Amino acid sequence: METFKFNNKILAFHLKMAWKWILFFGIVAIFATSAAMLFAQTVPGEVIQGPYIARIFISENTAENGSNYLFIETSQSGVINGFLFTAPSLLILGIISTVFINDFILKEINQGKILSWLTFAVSRKQVILLKIIAINVINLILTCTMSIIIMVFCALAVDANQYFGRVVLYCFNFILFNLVFTTILALAALYMTEKIRIFNLLVAIILLYLFITWFLYFVVYVGQGGDIQENAFRGLKAVKYFSIQSFIVNPLDFTDKSKTVENIVGDYFVVTEVFELNQKNEWLLWFGPIAYLGVLASTGYLCAWKFTRAEIMV
Repeated sequence: METFKFNNKILAFHLKMAWKWILFFGIVAIFATSAAMLFAQTVPGEVIQGPYIARIFISENTAENGSNYLFIETSQSGVINGFLFTAPSLLILGIISTVFINDFILKEINQGKILSWLTFAVSRKQVILLKIIAINVINLILTCTMSIIIMVFCALAVDANQYFGRVVLYCFNFILFNLVFTTILALAALYMTEKIRIFNLLVAIILLYLFITWFLYFVVYVGQGGDIQENAFRGLKAVKYFSIQSFIVNPLDFTDKSKTVENIVGDYFVVTEVFELNQKNEWLLWFGPIAYLGVLASTGYLCAWKFTRAEIMV
């Protein structure tokens, strides 16, 4: 019971140290996520309603004047896949995690201050795990904030009954992936306690790689039309399979195959093109979270193992 009390004190101390940053980045997460999801809102036509979670394209044509109105060019899943649950968010979260890894772990190890926590009658293993948990709690607050906003917007979508469960699973996968990513960075830091500059350079290279692969795939390949024959950058599709963000299990992965439905509603001719979900990797939707938890537990164990055997100068 006493140990549990000390554990809470150590965890609370680290979170109090970071509360201003948590508040600042929490507000940024709220506004950035809300702005991105608002971008996916549909401007309703006379007979078209929105928004849609699915990748979908709808055109509305009036026989009266021949005008053609285009809608749903940006679906909610498109914004989530292309911006919120990929490199831009991972880049920012990675920077935040690295700052706190430097502050909570590397700085205290190099100054010998980390051993002062042992006066709380806790082991080395508990000290390092509590510090990593504190960093992950900060990460968790931000990713949960993003996820709640995304789920609120998606719950209002026209096709929420069909896809909302996948949105929830996607949020869960993204949260777990970020915890794994942060813990792996912490493990790398523990192997470079005397080479802080090299650690920070390594993280910078990883985050730059994240951004470059995202830019080449989503901005260049997808932005130029994807698999269409006219796209001179079709070869960049392969970048997706070499990117770190591809390890995020995506339940809202839509293919380029679609079904077209044509309807006449009053004086309007409505063409709806609905893209199909990628069913090839459905097994990953359930295996992915289990794999994340396994890697998270293993990485946490390695962090504790490394720190308990480290020589620290007081």
